[in-house]
Amino acid sequence: MKKVTNLIIAVFVGGIISNSYAETGKAPEATKKTVVVEKAPESEKVPQKAVYYLPCGARMTKCIIKEDQDQDIKINLRGYSKNDFQVKVIGPEKKMIVNQKVKAEKYAPLEIVIPKDGQTGQYVIMFVNLFEHKSKIEVPLTDLPEVYPTKYWAQSNKYDFFVKPVEGESMKFTFRPNKSSALVVDAVDGKILAKGTGGIEFEAEVGKNGAWIKTKARYNISKQQIVLSVSPEKWFAPETNESKK
Repeated sequence: MKKVTNLIIAVFVGGIISNSYAETGKAPEATKKTVVVEKAPESEKVPQKAVYYLPCGARMTKCIIKEDQDQDIKINLRGYSKNDFQVKVIGPEKKMIVNQKVKAEKYAPLEIVIPKDGQTGQYVIMFVNLFEHKSKIEVPLTDLPEVYPTKYWAQSNKYDFFVKPVEGESMKFTFRPNKSSALVVDAVDGKILAKGTGGIEFEAEVGKNGAWIKTKARYNISKQQIVLSVSPEKWFAPETNESKK
C-alpha cells in the first residue's frame, strides 16, 4: 500500500508542476527556443567526408581541367554506368583530341589518356548521354585542377561542392534545391550566406573566400552558371567563354 501511495503523490506533484507552467506562461528551460545564429555548426563548416560522384547534367556533363606543364593526362573513370556513353575532349587549341565510346560496365578504373601534345592550358572533357540515375562516376577524374561548370546537376547523395567567383570579388546566383534543403556556407569563417528549402528559390552572394554549397537535393538548379569543384585546392577559374556555356 505504501508504494502505491508514493506513486499517487509523485503523479500529483508532477501535475502541480506542469500546471504551474501553464498558469505562469513560462516554459521550462529545456523547451526554450534556440536562438538562430548566423554561423553554421562546426559539423557544417567543413565538407563532409564522402565519395564524390560526377555532378551530372541533363544530357551532357562538362568537366574542365588545367594543365600547366605538358604531360600525359590520365582520366580515370571509377564506378559504373548502365548505359553506353561518349567521352569527348577538346584541347587548348579548341580541337577535339579524344572521341571515345565507353560501354556500360563497371570501371575499376577505366583509363583514358590524353597524350603529351606540346600544349598546356585548358582541356574540356564532355560526357554525352551519361545519366545520374544510371551511373556513378567518382571525381576527381584527374590529378590536375578540375572544375564542373553548370546550371543544373543531379547527385545521388548529399555532397558539399566548393564554388567561387570566376570574375571579380563576389558573385550572386539564384539557387533551387529540388524537394530538399540547402545551405551556402562561407568557406573560411563558416558564416551561413544563404539557405533554402526544396522547391523555393533563394539568392546567394559568394565572396572571394569561396563557399560550400551543402545540398541534400537530388536535383539542383541555378539560374546563373556556377563553377563547382570538390575542394578549394582543385578549383580554378576557367576561361570565361567556357564557364558561361
